[in-house]
Amino acid sequence: MLFITYKMYQKRRFDLKGALLWFCLWGGSVIAILLFQQITHLTTTYLDVEPQDLFIFVAIFVLLIIAFNFYSQLIESKKKVREITSELAKRDARN
Repeated sequence: MLFITYKMYQKRRFDLKGALLWFCLWGGSVIAILLFQQITHLTTTYLDVEPQDLFIFVAIFVLLIIAFNFYSQLIESKKKVREITSELAKRDARN
């Protein structure tokens, strides 16, 4: 998936911010899977939390960040559409 994300970034389907987000998500998932035993030891020793609970919390937090990012892009797109439609309406009114 890291390779596919890189290829999509090269084709300009992602901007730098989006590509970095997906690289971090995929890379973090791979690291978490490879180091699961160490993560289990650290979370139970220092945080007194099961690693599955921590992963679920982090996953929900990441989903909320992605949803907020989509929402902010939606609001920005709405503003651009309103500006374009008002500009077109002004042009039609002049003619």
